[in-house]
Amino acid sequence: MSLESNFYNYKHNIDLIKIENVSKTEIMFVNKKMMGNTEIVLHQHDWGQLNIIDSGSIEININNQEKIISPADYAVWIPAGIYHSSYNNENVDYYSLSIPMALAEKLPNRPRIIEVSQISRAIVNDFLFRNINHIKTIKDKNLATVLLEQFEDAVDKPS
Repeated sequence: MSLESNFYNYKHNIDLIKIENVSKTEIMFVNKKMMGNTEIVLHQHDWGQLNIIDSGSIEININNQEKIISPADYAVWIPAGIYHSSYNNENVDYYSLSIPMALAEKLPNRPRIIEVSQISRAIVNDFLFRNINHIKTIKDKNLATVLLEQFEDAVDKPS
C-alpha cells in the first residue's frame, strides 16, 4: 500500500460526518488524511465547525465571496449555517471539531481564524492518538471543555 492510498482526494460534495450522527450536546471529532489538491465543494452544517490541519495551509471560501487562508498554527472557525468550501494544496492531516450551537455561544458569529495554543494542539493530538470521535468518558468531556475554552480565550486575545 502506498502512502498516497492513506489520503482522501475529494472532488465532490462530501459529508465527513453524517447528519444523524452529530451530537446536539457534545463536541464531536473527525480526522481525515487529505491529499494535496483536494477540494470540498460548497456546503453548510447545522453545527459550528473548527477546522485544524497539521501542516501547510488550508483555504476556506465563505459563500463563494470571502477567502480565508490559514496556516497550521491556526484553526478556521465556521459558525453553523454558513456555506463554505475548502481547498488544500498539499497532503494534510485534517481534524474537524463539530461544535453544537449551544456550546458555541462564546465563539464568533462569523468565520475567522483562531490561534491554536500549545494546550489545544496537545489535546487534539491526544484525541488523535486515542482515535476519539465521540466523547465517552468524563475525563474526555473535561478535555473537550478545556479545548473549547482555549479557543474561546484565543478569540478574546487582542490582535
